[in-house]
Amino acid sequence: MGKKNFNKSEFEIVSEVSNKLGLPNQTDGTIVRYSGVKFTKPDGVYSYKDIIIILDAKAEGHKFTGQLESYLVGEKKLNPRKQIFGIKYNGAEHYVYLNSIDNLLPDAKILADKEYYYNIAHSKELDKTEIYTKTRAINNILHSMGLSSLLDRMVWTVCLLVASRKKPIVNTEESYMNDVGKYLYDSISADVEKNNKLRILIEEFHKISLNHDNEKIRQALEIINELSDLLNSSKWNGEDVGAIFFNEFTRYKGKAQDGQVFTPENWTSFMYKLIGCNANDKILDAACGSAGFLVKAMNFMINEAPEKRVEIQTKQLFGVEWGRKIYAVACANMLLHKDGKTNIIQGDSTNENILDIGNPDITNVGQWIKRANITKVLMNPPFEGSTGVKILRNVLDNVRPNSDVAFILPDRTLLTKNQTIIKTILAKHRLVNIIKMPEETWRGLAGVNTSIFVFKTNTPHKDADIAKYFIKYDGLETVKNSGRHDTNKKWANEIEAYWLDIIKNNKDHETKQVDKELEYVIKREIKDLTEADFDKTILDMILFEHPEIKEKVEEIKEKDWLLWSLKSPRKEKGGKK
Repeated sequence: MGKKNFNKSEFEIVSEVSNKLGLPNQTDGTIVRYSGVKFTKPDGVYSYKDIIIILDAKAEGHKFTGQLESYLVGEKKLNPRKQIFGIKYNGAEHYVYLNSIDNLLPDAKILADKEYYYNIAHSKELDKTEIYTKTRAINNILHSMGLSSLLDRMVWTVCLLVASRKKPIVNTEESYMNDVGKYLYDSISADVEKNNKLRILIEEFHKISLNHDNEKIRQALEIINELSDLLNSSKWNGEDVGAIFFNEFTRYKGKAQDGQVFTPENWTSFMYKLIGCNANDKILDAACGSAGFLVKAMNFMINEAPEKRVEIQTKQLFGVEWGRKIYAVACANMLLHKDGKTNIIQGDSTNENILDIGNPDITNVGQWIKRANITKVLMNPPFEGSTGVKILRNVLDNVRPNSDVAFILPDRTLLTKNQTIIKTILAKHRLVNIIKMPEETWRGLAGVNTSIFVFKTNTPHKDADIAKYFIKYDGLETVKNSGRHDTNKKWANEIEAYWLDIIKNNKDHETKQVDKELEYVIKREIKDLTEADFDKTILDMILFEHPEIKEKVEEIKEKDWLLWSLKSPRKEKGGKK
């Protein structure tokens, strides 16, 4: 028999794959890429975002050897945090593997473009329940090691997550904090050069002091690495990881830490859509906390205009946070979302303090806001005292005229003793809408009921009517030990769109009120209070201030129910009770 003629050479096969992927080949098949493994010269190496594709090519019709397995092992050692694809292709047969030769992808198409493989690698859903479970485990470990400050626990956790993006963190020696500090700096070194304020993140991390327990540290780092893998999902739609951590870490908070509140993720989405934000806006949150509004806005804007990613991140998102530790969490949260360039500054948005950002022409936050030419504002300023009202005035006075801004504030904020400030606000800016939020929104914060206040800047309110609505039900359910979640997707699939249509189009609704009152008024039935009502209120307050007692009460209730159910007489089949 004569020798078979093949149509395509190995070189042509490699070129075909490179062209289809739309990526340059980083090796010519002669470069030694791996040490310590056999077959160290892949035919093709292609890098895209956080995936790497390794090609084992053969001339058309030639059989494959076992080379690809060694390539995958070697590449995973070089890039443990990246998703590694291995492709065998000879012009007729093709096989695609992910991370291991044991993980064959039977439905993967060969000669697809780079985005196809990227989507395969990130197709898993974001498992919020598992994120909460692992966050709870970290919280318990850190608290048991003497880290009493919830903000320190948050800074520690988010910094470790940022550092673990490149490679898993291993506690190999007692100086692990220095090792992690180096990991962290290496992870954001380029961003530190662009944004000097990110140094605060590293400085706050190194201030944290833990009772050294090598086994507990090892356990915490192991969970951190697992969390990092969970967050590596393309289904991550801008959820505020900092807020997820806050909901869990507040289980151990003290009274002095009650002032910090993070906006639930469903409301950051709703408010973005409510005032018509889009990819061309410049969006501000002047009390940004963990940057939840900015994370959500960045996600929506980039999805709308992916070609503007860099411009959106560098020129269209602005945040201010006074608390140094929360500022560090905000920076880390943006870094977790693949961004370290957003314009987040540390400053006082009431405009009473001097701002030092290295620019002598800008000495306070008001000037900084005016210079940024802001077009939309999404905010949840502090609830306590007059701070929120002062921030409200400063922001409204300095954003671009005729801008739509939305604030979450306690219901009666505009009726409080700060009437001098309120009058100056309404003399310049019109209050268009008040949307009362469900009374369950801030579950666990006794007596806190809030509304969304929507203003139009540089348009005097005078004596205008205000269109008001009450969203009584948001579809979220309370999950034990994890807060309130949209578990059945009622908010995402139905309720959000329903209310946006009604409010934006000023439609009639049974909850609608149109008047000049500066709050949404709920008419309640007059009820005679009893001694039992008083006792219940006192008990609720005690349980709120001491969550550890509340957890113990819940455990006792469960045990009592179990004992009662075991002791209760039951009817046997065909017998008596």
